[in-house]
Amino acid sequence: MSHRTFHPTAKQRRWVEAMIGYGTSEAAICRLIEDPCTGKPIDLEILREHFAEEIATGAIKANLRVADFLLATILGREGGVPDHRSRVRAAIFFAKTRMG
Repeated sequence: MSHRTFHPTAKQRRWVEAMIGYGTSEAAICRLIEDPCTGKPIDLEILREHFAEEIATGAIKANLRVADFLLATILGREGGVPDHRSRVRAAIFFAKTRMG
């Protein structure tokens, strides 16, 4: 079967993007994405061809979500942790890791 017949679903695209963001290896992702035509997991070639955008952006998007949560916590914005001690710890963590 040619890999050109594989058509990823929106759900599969979300899964791949999320798994890349979590740091899951491409080989492990392949084992979880099934080709409906064969009923078998896809291979690396199919993953890289059909999910290139998700592979390229999954980790970036995950980092942005974490950074947004961290900054919301530090600044006391909605979506962050409201506890003052947690906000201070988050600020110290940010300062140590991002500001040297």
